[in-house]
Parts: sequence; structure tokens; C-alpha cells
Amino acid sequence: MNELTYFLTEKGKIAIGWDEIMDDGFKGEAVVMIWRGDGINAQNKALKSNRKMILCPNFYCYFDWKQTFEDDEHGSFGVTPLSKTYSYNPQEVSEASELILGIQGISGQSGSQMNMNCSI
Repeated sequence: MNELTYFLTEKGKIAIGWDEIMDDGFKGEAVVMIWRGDGINAQNKALKSNRKMILCPNFYCYFDWKQTFEDDEHGSFGVTPLSKTYSYNPQEVSEASELILGIQGISGQSGSQMNMNCSI
């Protein structure tokens, strides 16, 4: 990741990596996609290391998850009703009030392999 980040920086681009890049002590300049769980730990870790972040915690922002607990509904891994997505407030789930300064955006995710009701 360090070499790729350096290459992109030389080209005037910004690297973006999933929050696992912080697990191995990555020191390069990269925006972090916060995705695991509710994002609290990763948000605080990114904040402490002065990293910019894009929030997409899977408990709130994964649209390929089921919307209900119905057995016949297609979806992966869990249930995230739209009401939960609408209730997401990044400032409420973080310990740090200055978190908002590091947020570059919020992203909704959808793995297309789970979109069973689509016809092309």
C-alpha cells in the first residue's frame, strides 16, 4: 500500500483504502473507508492518526443486506432496514466531537451479486 500511495501522490491523486489499512500500521497518506460494524473503533483510530475518512459502516450503509427479517427476502449477512439507514448520525456514534472535520463523505454500498430482483 505504501508504494501505491506514493505512486498516486506523485500523479496528484489520493489513495483510498478500506479500514484494514490501519490494522498494520500503514503510515502513508490515504483516505480510509470505514466499513466494519458500526465504525466507532475505526473512526476513532482514523481520527487519532489525523486521517480523512469516508463512512460506510455496514450496520447502516450496506444496501445489499436484507431490509426485513423475512426468510424469503434476498440479501447478504444481516438486516439493515431503511429506517436504520436514515437514523445514522456519525457524530452520535463517535467519542470525538471533532470527528466531523475528518469526514469526507458517506457512502452507500451494494454488492451486485446479491441483487436478485434485478432484470437486465
